[in-house]
Amino acid sequence: MTCALEQHLNRLVDQDPLHHGSLHAQWSCRALAAVLAPQTGIQLGRESGRGVLKKDRSSYRPTGCLDPAPAALAYASLALAALESRARRGEIILL
Repeated sequence: MTCALEQHLNRLVDQDPLHHGSLHAQWSCRALAAVLAPQTGIQLGRESGRGVLKKDRSSYRPTGCLDPAPAALAYASLALAALESRARRGEIILL
């Protein structure tokens, strides 16, 4: 693996996989290879990807979806406003 490719991989691993279309908050070998191939034209082998990921496991990685979609925020805001309105009227609310 060339030095430039290794630097590119390290930068990629430092990014959030969710921003690259992954369904998970941590990189997998498969997801890393799928993102790298269109960017560089290089098919990353499983062991190469695993080596890069193992080196980086010591750093902090947030889990879960960190940036909710605007539509989800708007829906939650409306739902909260409806609950507040019901609470003001004295309704019993079961969550």
